[in-house]
Amino acid sequence: MTKTRRPVDADAWDTETGLPDDFDFWISRSYFGYRPEYNSGKSLLLIWEGESPEYGAIGGSVDSQPIIWPVGQNWQPAANGIKVIHDRGKTKFVKTSIYGRLLDKVIGKLGVDMSQYGHPTEADVWTDLGFHLIREELDFSGAQDRGILADKGGKTPHLMPTSFLGERQAEEKPQISEDVVAKLTELAKKSADVKKFQIAAHRIEGLTDEVMADILNSGSDGFYARVKAGK
Repeated sequence: MTKTRRPVDADAWDTETGLPDDFDFWISRSYFGYRPEYNSGKSLLLIWEGESPEYGAIGGSVDSQPIIWPVGQNWQPAANGIKVIHDRGKTKFVKTSIYGRLLDKVIGKLGVDMSQYGHPTEADVWTDLGFHLIREELDFSGAQDRGILADKGGKTPHLMPTSFLGERQAEEKPQISEDVVAKLTELAKKSADVKKFQIAAHRIEGLTDEVMADILNSGSDGFYARVKAGK
């Protein structure tokens, strides 16, 4: 009996890492620290947590691993991970570290002027920046790499930025119209107590979340109390 053949594209048989490997990423938190899953927690890392439109939150929970950048030997975290200092007073990172590869890629190939944000020894220079990341194979087989990852042929896959998305802009808060404020003010003046005001205020259209929270504040600094006090 002849086996049935149903030819498909050859790449249908390719495998994948199972990890995010081609996505936009916005950095919401950047700090220096250690991760137990990398070299048993013995290597200092720059750690990124943030958001991706494709994958949602990355890092910041036990179910989501952050993006890590080993910084090399003889660096120690300081100020609770805000910055790092070198045992011998150095201020530059070596090119053979993965963090060094990141710096060379962002500055040399993507042309980002990182000096405007601060020093590379300060973790928060990366906060609120966005990059498109792709998992690439980093080659450490050159003579300058001094046998790094020799047991793996001098190569390892790692996320690397391929384009700079810019700085994340703060979201503008929705504005409430003067007409709505006038209606709320008149309602507060006429209402006998704060509860009646709050119930009636829900019927007014055009309220933002911030204004609604102010309406529901029954304290002396809430909307109703301020109107009654003539403020």
